[in-house]
Amino acid sequence: MRGALTAAGRDPRRRVRRLLSLCLTGVLSVVYLWVGLSAHPPAVLSRLPDAATHSVGYGVLSWAAVASTLAWRMPFPWALAGGYSLGHGALLELLQSTTASRLAEWRDLMWDGVGTATALGAAAALRRRRCGS
Repeated sequence: MRGALTAAGRDPRRRVRRLLSLCLTGVLSVVYLWVGLSAHPPAVLSRLPDAATHSVGYGVLSWAAVASTLAWRMPFPWALAGGYSLGHGALLELLQSTTASRLAEWRDLMWDGVGTATALGAAAALRRRRCGS
C-alpha cells in the first residue's frame, strides 16, 4: 500500500528517503574534502577543466543538500542547501591554503557558486513543475 502509515503515524518510505538523502550529502562532503586535500587527486580529474569539476561537483552536492533539507522539512531549505554548499567550498579552499601540496584558488569558490546556483535553480524548476505551482 503506497503511503501507508505505521502505527506511529509515519511513512517508512519517507524515513528511508530522509536518511538516504542525509547520508548522500555527508558522503559527498567527505569525498570532496578528501579529494580536495589529497596531494595526488585521481588522474581523471586532472584531465577535466577546473571550472567543470568545481561546477559539476558542487552542483551535485547542492542537489543532494536541497533534497536533504526538503526531506527533513527544514526551514529555508534552498538557503540552507546553498549556504552549506558554498560554506563547504570555502572551507575546502581555506584548508587547501594550509597545505604544502595544494593551492587555494578563490576563483574555485566562484565556480562552486556557479554549480550551486545552477543546481538549485534546476531543482526549484523541477519542483515547481512536479508540484504544479
